[in-house]
Amino acid sequence: MSESEEKIVSKRLARPPWLSVVGLALLVLLIGAGIFLSHGWKMELSARRLLVVGHRIVTPDDIVKASKVLTGARLYAMDLRTVEKNILSHPYIKWARVTRRLPDALRIEVGEREPIGALSVRHMTYFDEEGVALPPYQPAGVFDVPLISGGELQNDPEPGRRVDEAWVLRGVGILNQARALGPDVYHLISEVHLVPAGNVVFYSMDAGVPVVLGKDVDSRKLLMFETFWKEFVPARGSDQLQIVDLRFKDQIVARWRTPAEQVPGRSPTDTSALIGEIHQTKF
Repeated sequence: MSESEEKIVSKRLARPPWLSVVGLALLVLLIGAGIFLSHGWKMELSARRLLVVGHRIVTPDDIVKASKVLTGARLYAMDLRTVEKNILSHPYIKWARVTRRLPDALRIEVGEREPIGALSVRHMTYFDEEGVALPPYQPAGVFDVPLISGGELQNDPEPGRRVDEAWVLRGVGILNQARALGPDVYHLISEVHLVPAGNVVFYSMDAGVPVVLGKDVDSRKLLMFETFWKEFVPARGSDQLQIVDLRFKDQIVARWRTPAEQVPGRSPTDTSALIGEIHQTKF
């Protein structure tokens, strides 16, 4: 390329300095306008659908009611953390996560507190695995969980709060142990009774047989009882079993009714007389 041709090309490529400034300003204006329009578009979006997932106990209607979100509310005008806090006011909700689903939905995911035991003192109160008090919940009906008994309440349990009664928490802990071993062990128990002297007695779901665990309750005792119940009780019948004692190491002590004995009428907490008359059956 000749020198004259290079000069012509350089003149064509040259641009006034002000033109670059104007171009940059236009670019900034376009970006700003896009952000503004996008924000305005978002602010017009409304929650026409409320999607509730993760629930098994609490109804979707009750969860939406607790959230205080109205159908048609602006999606980006609401504080999601506040909505989650509102949902947590329901005693059966353990955690909540709320997210937007464009263009018109709010997704509410929850984790629930599941009753593991119940207390029937003054009125029915359920407890979850952490010892948090749960009131009866009509849509779910009556929960089929073991009772906890044996002590006196100093204060009424507050729904949604962890109970501070040591004997109730001990009962919850025993039920947690049983459930951790599997549903078969947990569902053998109809009631956990905390004897004032410190011994623990539970009653079988079938026939209400008292089972003395002693002061120390561990998984080994519960597994021994499960095996004993499955292998020995069906042959003779649970209605013929008066009492089982698990206080002795590596053995089960049981008393069976003789043919001449009548079925005694006893209250669920009246076990002291029978405990003193147990015949040993090694296991």
